[in-house]
This record gives sequence, structure tokens and C-alpha cells, in this order.
Amino acid sequence: MASTTFARAEALKTEKVIAGGVEVTVVKEFAIFIDTHRDQPHVGMFESDIHRGTCKPTLVHLRPPPSGVTGEWSDWALIAEATGAVLPLHSKHKFVDKHWYQRWVMDYIMENGEAPVGDKGFLFTTKLRDARAGVYKLRSFRQMVVERQILEGKY
Repeated sequence: MASTTFARAEALKTEKVIAGGVEVTVVKEFAIFIDTHRDQPHVGMFESDIHRGTCKPTLVHLRPPPSGVTGEWSDWALIAEATGAVLPLHSKHKFVDKHWYQRWVMDYIMENGEAPVGDKGFLFTTKLRDARAGVYKLRSFRQMVVERQILEGKY
């Protein structure tokens, strides 16, 4: 599965952006990365101060591996749009679509009179994933690549 997903991801439209003071080629604004508490530190996260049950949505660019590299998970990277921080991609990372997230936040504010995200950008993970309530908005890397292909008219 991974090789097909990586081949599809490599076909996505790329742009050059400045990240950490360096120009890099990325799939710009790939998705909203859901940075969560990790019991397995090797999976990686941008924010180190995330407590169990909370997450921090982070807009990320997707950096493909250098030309000629086969494309293992760790060859790909997520780049935080706001800070330029780089995180190697992992199969356990979860995302939501940027457009869906923007609509969801606006709907939440209109229905509840307050933002779902707190002062420091954190929100309760159950807002995006709650088995008892039948809520599961998180997407895998593969699902996000397919959604991006559809958006670009390549699927």
C-alpha cells in the first residue's frame, strides 16, 4: 500500500516555500496535522507539551523525499506552516482536511458561542475522535493523499 500511496503523493502539485530560512519544494498546505500525546515517542510530534486527551491542530506542508530516493515513510516530512519545524512522516500520523476543519470551527462557534480551540491552540481529541459518540473525523496519510488528488482533479 505504501508504495502506491507514495507514488500518488509524488504526483501532487508542488510549490517552493521558505521553511526555516531555506527554500524547499512542498505540497503546500497539505492538511491539518493532528498533533496528539504519544505513548510511542518514535512516532514524533511538533508540540512536546500535549497532554493525554488533547491535541493541537497544525497546518502542514508535505515535503517529498529528494529526487531519486525510494520514498520510505521517514524520507517524507511534514513542515509546520507557522513555524517551519520539520517532522519526519510516520504511518501513525493523523490528519483532517483543511477546508473541512475551517467549516467545522465556524459551525462550532455558531452553535456553541465559543471556539473549540483554547488559548494555546489545543482542543479535546474527543471533538475529532469519539467511539461512543460515533465521531471519527481523523484521516490517514493515504486518505489525505486521495482527497488531495480529488481536489487537484487527478483521481
